[in-house]
Amino acid sequence: MDQQELDRIHAERHGYFTPKWFGRLMRGELSLGDTFWIGNYGVALVTVPAAFLIAMLAKIVSEQTYLTTMMVVAVAFALYHLALTRAVWITARRAPGRGGWRWVGLFITALNAALAIVLLGGWAETLGLI
Repeated sequence: MDQQELDRIHAERHGYFTPKWFGRLMRGELSLGDTFWIGNYGVALVTVPAAFLIAMLAKIVSEQTYLTTMMVVAVAFALYHLALTRAVWITARRAPGRGGWRWVGLFITALNAALAIVLLGGWAETLGLI
């Protein structure tokens, strides 16, 4: 690998997790690997601790603030995973050389979205919304 290629990789990686990058992620413009791995797990490395911190701070305020905050977090989580499932679908169709693993990735991402919806339903029931 020459220096020019290393510089290109560094510049590309420097753009991760920016608003522009998230737009490309949700439009399915990134590679299948980036869309699946970074979309599902890279983002979770930040959002899960942040959601935990937000939940604990809300719990300090009051029980109702905590429940409402967790409902908002659950809505955001579900919407993100539904959009990510769409993005993985777009990239999986575009990556025919990946064999069956692309469909496994789509299934796992769709399962994450389904679990997020179940979580959302649980918080909605807790708040008496359903």
